[in-house]
Amino acid sequence: LTTSKKEPRVHETQKPEELMRRLVEFGSYPGDRILDPFAGSGTTGFVTPMDRECVLIERSGGYVGVINTRLGKTRSR
Repeated sequence: LTTSKKEPRVHETQKPEELMRRLVEFGSYPGDRILDPFAGSGTTGFVTPMDRECVLIERSGGYVGVINTRLGKTRSR
């Protein structure tokens, strides 16, 4: 799996946004909490719908900065 040409790749194992969006939406219900213990570039947090809570865990400080920047953008639905 790779990201599309439209998605900037900032992590070596970054997953496509549309794939992660489908997994989150089909694997949870509104009001659920999504846990991503290996957040990487924050794709899971970026695609999580506003009616769910998302907890991201990342130990690499460099990627934490990437996540903060990415989640500062308008979230997609």
